[in-house]
Amino acid sequence: MEHNLTPERRAFVQTPTVRKPSVASATLLAALLGSCGMLSDGAPSQETVLSLLRQEAQELKVEGEKLDPAFGVRANWEIEDVQIQKPSNDGGPPWRGTIRFKITSRVREPDGTTSTEEFVRNFEYVWDTELSDWTVR
Repeated sequence: MEHNLTPERRAFVQTPTVRKPSVASATLLAALLGSCGMLSDGAPSQETVLSLLRQEAQELKVEGEKLDPAFGVRANWEIEDVQIQKPSNDGGPPWRGTIRFKITSRVREPDGTTSTEEFVRNFEYVWDTELSDWTVR
């Protein structure tokens, strides 16, 4: 069928049309990237990093409360606070985060009594853009 076309028509059919992106499509792309948690500088959005830091806090809590019962120690890790902050634009990490726990440990003493200790522990994090994840500072 192509051989029945005039040379002008054949050139038109075979030449791909290149379109410039419109403002609407560029805006749509920016919105989609924003909804996926990416900002224009390649850093994830505040909501994304806060959610990931909360997941990290939950994992630390679960691991911290896993103790060998043979030691007679029980621990309760209460997540008191999860905060993130965007540091100044000094070329460093795009986000910093802090997880604060209140840890209560109970130890059964040889005489049958139980001693209880409470303390606060902070974990400091920075966002690693190469790993796309939180790392401990």
